Amino acid sequence: MKVITKTGILSFILILIMSCSSNDESITDEPVTPEKATINSYSENYGYSGENIIIRGTNFTNKVDKVKVLFDNTEAEINSVNNLEIDVKLPIISNTIPVLKIEIENRIIINNVDNKYNGNIGILPNSINQWHSIDFNISDDRIWRTQTINRNKAYFSLNDNGGGGQVYRTIDGGLSWERWAPVGFNGTFHATSNDEGWSDFSNLNRIPVGGSDNLNFIFDNPDDINSGIIATYVNDNMQNGTIITSDKVVYQTIDGINFNETYNNSSGNIELSHFFAIDNNHIWAGGRSSDSNKPLLLFLDDGIWTEVEINLPGDNVKVTQIQFISQSIGFIQIFSPTTGNKLCKTIDGGNTWQIISDDFEYGAFSFKNETRGWCIKDKEIFSTTDGGTTWTLEYTNTSNFKNISYNDNVVWAISQNKVLKYFTE
Repeated sequence: MKVITKTGILSFILILIMSCSSNDESITDEPVTPEKATINSYSENYGYSGENIIIRGTNFTNKVDKVKVLFDNTEAEINSVNNLEIDVKLPIISNTIPVLKIEIENRIIINNVDNKYNGNIGILPNSINQWHSIDFNISDDRIWRTQTINRNKAYFSLNDNGGGGQVYRTIDGGLSWERWAPVGFNGTFHATSNDEGWSDFSNLNRIPVGGSDNLNFIFDNPDDINSGIIATYVNDNMQNGTIITSDKVVYQTIDGINFNETYNNSSGNIELSHFFAIDNNHIWAGGRSSDSNKPLLLFLDDGIWTEVEINLPGDNVKVTQIQFISQSIGFIQIFSPTTGNKLCKTIDGGNTWQIISDDFEYGAFSFKNETRGWCIKDKEIFSTTDGGTTWTLEYTNTSNFKNISYNDNVVWAISQNKVLKYFTE
């Protein structure tokens, strides 16, 4: 019979412990080397809060709980992921071009996107009935004309050089602005929804999609010594269009190349200076009559060019702004050095006018309908809900506003250091 001694028992226990220790070391996880994942493109380079954008790349993951997408450290909601795509909902965030950061477990992220936002995604606010600001910087010069197409696309002509100026435009909701076309002293231009159009720079210039500083003249004003082009409109087909000169001469085209004189009541004087167009059949130009020194309008009425002088008190009274919200309903601002500014309204296309505000001490205005409108004065934006009779302060800025324009449920207000947008229902 074998006898197990204490020494034997201790030896057995020691061997067992060493064996277990050896086994533990053998099952320890090896360090995982992170793999490279790339970001190659986005479904859109910008969007509005609440919209979805797809981030495309390689070697992401199929596990949504292993992914984080952050915009300036604000975590975004992820809809879905796979190895090639991350579908993300854009968050509400104050910075319109936030730094994008993607975190994926065991991945080193390399961003290969080369866009105008330094590889990031622009995020625009879009809450209804409140003003949203976007940082902006232009010279402290006069804006002649603003044309807004929709919530993403807007244009304005700026008097930023001694020989005229430039049209600047955005197609990304105001995140970035680029030169679109040169303009002359009147800042006259018209852009189509396709980003083509016309501009006046000594003569009428055709602008291609994307804009151009190169001159492509299509019409030579025969009396450019005594008059300039103050109104242009062309349909999206770039064929049917109208131009009006400051001395009351109208030219029209049906092919975008050949222009025919369709109205001429020239006095040899500069009488018209402002215009507004709904379409090629509804255009209004305004200024001051050289004969009576009364406010003057030239417009199409049932296919006939018509001149109307507005009988108002004051000396050297002239039309300084025009806006029509329909073929029959419109507003004008008139100014006289002796009687100041007045806001007037028509309901018959411009044939007769009624004073809405006899002491309209504001700058540019823009209406959505007969009752709702906005205007600017220095650093402030005002609004009306009674058609312009009374105005209420809505927003105060840090620099003076230059122009304001409404279209397609969005108000655009441009100042030297900010672009403001207001979304309506």
